[in-house]
Amino acid sequence: MARVRYGTPLWFDRVPASRRPAYPRYKGLADTDVVVVGGGLAGCMVATTFRRAGIHVVVLEAGRVGEQSAASLGWVPAHPGVPFRALQEAHGLRAARKIWDASRRGALEAAALLRRLRIRCDLERADSVVAAAGGEELKQLKREHQALADAGMEGTWAAARRVAVDLHAERLDGALVTKSDALCDPYRACLGLAASAIKAGAAIHEQSPVVKVRAGRKQVEVSTAAGTLTARTVIMATGDPGPGCGALGRHTRAMDTYFVATPPLPPALARGLSPSDAVLRDIADPPHTLRHTKDGRLLFQGGDQKASGRGRANAPGKAKATLPGKVPDKVPDKIVVQRTGQLMYELSRLYPVISGMPPEYGWSARSVTAADGLLLAGPHRNFPRHLFAIGLGATGVTGAYLAARILLRHYQDAPEAADELFGFSRVQPIRG
Repeated sequence: MARVRYGTPLWFDRVPASRRPAYPRYKGLADTDVVVVGGGLAGCMVATTFRRAGIHVVVLEAGRVGEQSAASLGWVPAHPGVPFRALQEAHGLRAARKIWDASRRGALEAAALLRRLRIRCDLERADSVVAAAGGEELKQLKREHQALADAGMEGTWAAARRVAVDLHAERLDGALVTKSDALCDPYRACLGLAASAIKAGAAIHEQSPVVKVRAGRKQVEVSTAAGTLTARTVIMATGDPGPGCGALGRHTRAMDTYFVATPPLPPALARGLSPSDAVLRDIADPPHTLRHTKDGRLLFQGGDQKASGRGRANAPGKAKATLPGKVPDKVPDKIVVQRTGQLMYELSRLYPVISGMPPEYGWSARSVTAADGLLLAGPHRNFPRHLFAIGLGATGVTGAYLAARILLRHYQDAPEAADELFGFSRVQPIRG
């Protein structure tokens, strides 16, 4: 029996060590238009988007490019990560429709961009299936479907018999289906975006944590341990608010989320599970999400809890990050081991046919969103010459694309009215 690889996302092992790019540390003094802090999906998408618009960009990553993105599900969702009814209650029907439409359009355009750039990341179209097992959860899901229908949004209802046939899940009594999502390998997608940015003329530096940001009236200085960059704007694409911007943490919430991946399944077994081109979710709080990978594995996410105080491994100013694919020489985190077993048990309850199957991978990741669960993209009045692409949560490539387009419009002084719906003006600080 193969040993479980705790703490290592399976996406790392899909890219041989010899093919993982290495970028230099930043040293010296230089001028540029924009400094992007963070080399994950958001940072690399911003770098590609800005450079394709003719703007000079330098990316500074504290750890290794793509390592945080590799710890994600690899989902390109056509929704903003928040139920439509919740958006409508928080922001009104008109705003909810705009947010939902922007997310659907963002998913389609992000997938089109990956194809246009010829990034090989196992990109494929997928259905999104939100299912419930009866009782209050089923009533809640039916209300969500009705709200979408009343607003003229996409969404098809599947009753228990169809769910049993299509998803091979007898314990589910209804599902809400939409058809504009996609799946990808998030690590390869991030590396591909970084390569595209480099090809267009951007500069990328890793293992270069930012230690100080000083904003002046006409420019901003971004310093690492070995050099300083002078720019017109600094963009924080860091998940959390980023170095020097800790005060904005009151606008965000952080959760630790967990993942388990099975070994590749025999085709005969896989045919008795959910379709390989579907993302299956429940409406629990916190939710669980199930997808298939290109090589026939099940990848299951859930078990979220309030973030611990350990911080991100590659956060600016933190300890040196673990290199992609390298398991630390220490006993695996007990919480990761416990959550891995828990997720495998919950997965086997949904699909008893895999009962007894051992996991092959188990890991955790930090998920940050705004108070209402949406991303935050745009300027903040207390931080001049800063733009932010933070709190992307589980929106993956979709959120990275939306944020990059919003920030480009702000940088070019041509924001759209709908951009405010993803900005700081809509959020209130989380208290307690």
